[in-house]
Order: sequence, then structure tokens, then C-alpha cells
Amino acid sequence: MIFDRPLGSHLLVLTQGAGMLLATVPNNSLHHHPAPLMLSLAGLVLALWTVYHNRIGNFSVYPEIKQGARLITSGPYRRIRHPMYLSLFLLMAGITIFNHGWYNWTGLLLVAMAIVLKIEKEEKYLLHTFPGYAEYRQKTCKVFWPVY
Repeated sequence: MIFDRPLGSHLLVLTQGAGMLLATVPNNSLHHHPAPLMLSLAGLVLALWTVYHNRIGNFSVYPEIKQGARLITSGPYRRIRHPMYLSLFLLMAGITIFNHGWYNWTGLLLVAMAIVLKIEKEEKYLLHTFPGYAEYRQKTCKVFWPVY
């Protein structure tokens, strides 16, 4: 099973996981403010909304499309093609800002880098797998409108 995927996909998932670990390392600072955690809460709410529309089993942590997967265009997918990546970034950004250590920021950078690379790879697979994906792309943004 582990050898069924390209090495690059495993490296992207490992990079994302390492970044998530670094971003969540607690900082011993006494200057924490709870406001950034609202950003994390927004990410968590978006993740739950996304999973509600894209049922567990229809997606993977890897950029390759699961066999038998369906293209979801409802809920957050109406406007954003990759809402789960956005929710992950919001969650990690809130935790990073809350902890505010250099290693947290390094972790967030790794997460962001892995997300961008995974999206680029995943978009190619989606275009190849789903005939209506090219039209869907024209109506939506990848993650952040109008930036990306």
C-alpha cells in the first residue's frame, strides 16, 4: 500500500505533518492572547462543514484521487475547490500566532508549502479524473479568492 504512491506524495504528506507538529509546539511565553485561537476555531468549523459535504472515505491526505471518488461541488466547494486545505491553514495559523515561536512560524511555512504543492499536484489529477472539472475550476478559486 505504501509503495502504491509516488515518493513525492509521501514527502509532501510528511512535510505537512512535520510542519503541523512544529506549528503546535507550545511556547513558554506568558504573553499569549486568545484572539488567534478564533482563527483556529474558524478553521475547525470550516473543516467540519467540508467533511459534512465531502464524506469521510471520499478524500485522502495524499494528492492522488481515491478510486471511486466523487467530485463534490456543494457546501464550501461551491466557492472554494480545496476548503480542507484552507481549514488546515487557518487552524495552524491561529495556533502559530498564539504560540509565536520561530519554530512555530517555520512549521506554518512548511504546512503552507506542502499545501500549495499538494494542490498543484491534485489539480492535475482532478482534471484528468473528472470531465466537468475544467468548467468547475472557472467558477471557483483554489483556496483564497482572488489571490489563489
